[in-house]
Amino acid sequence: MNIRNGNTGDAAMLSELGAKTFYDTFAKDNTPENIRLYVTNSFSTEIQFNELSQPGTLFLIAELENKPVGYAKLKMNSREESIRGTKVIEIERIYAIQEYIGRGVGKELMQACIHEARQKGCDSI
Repeated sequence: MNIRNGNTGDAAMLSELGAKTFYDTFAKDNTPENIRLYVTNSFSTEIQFNELSQPGTLFLIAELENKPVGYAKLKMNSREESIRGTKVIEIERIYAIQEYIGRGVGKELMQACIHEARQKGCDSI
């Protein structure tokens, strides 16, 4: 498995991957209208491009055989009340394609998130 940093050229791919993984994870517990609304408001190519462009935001893309199978979104210096520390990084999203769950994608992404936190000198995740 390859874990790489995302860039603005990944916006369309992350739009599709984000929508698919969100749908697979939450559709059974929500109405089709609510899922469609959330996906539309959260995973358009333009939104992904803007998120990829934000300073302090990092996407990690998990690939198997050059195919994206999961991703994590990290946010530096999060101001969420539940996060404690002087230099924090928040794991905002971590998802894998349904058929790859149980095959180590989440574990590899989590290890990559921890590695990024250490590399950036963070004291809290």
